[in-house]
Amino acid sequence: MPEELQVDKTVDLKGEVCPFPWVKAKKVLAKMEVGQIL
Repeated sequence: MPEELQVDKTVDLKGEVCPFPWVKAKKVLAKMEVGQIL
């Protein structure tokens, strides 16, 4: 049985137009630690 993943952060990018989804996700990723799940 696969283990369940625990999400550490979520980002709602619905309705965003390029390149903003990438920029916003990159900002959140920069604040996260190695091994955390976005």
